[in-house]
Amino acid sequence: MKTQFYCEGAAATPPTSRRAPARFLRSPVARGRILAVNAPPEVPIITAALLGDVKPICPHLDRPDYVPVAQPILAHERVTYVGEPIAAVIGDTAAEAEDLAVIRRAQVLGI
Repeated sequence: MKTQFYCEGAAATPPTSRRAPARFLRSPVARGRILAVNAPPEVPIITAALLGDVKPICPHLDRPDYVPVAQPILAHERVTYVGEPIAAVIGDTAAEAEDLAVIRRAQVLGI
């Protein structure tokens, strides 16, 4: 059975018999270099390295003065704002994913 990942509160979650909640590890600094993302081997975690060649998202607004800027799904090597997603932690329940995200740490060196 293929597991699909989702984030609670997402606008549209495809119907499936198996969903795994995800929570994000986020940058604590406005600008820095990612040194490490620590997680034991048994904890399912997704980083930019695992995403490989997934293209960045590019939001669009219906405004004449808006300039779209591509943004990576997860930060890779560097963070550029407080709260930037660095990794996603997967749990069997939303509560477990939240707990795992709280105890996992990303080491970020502020610049």
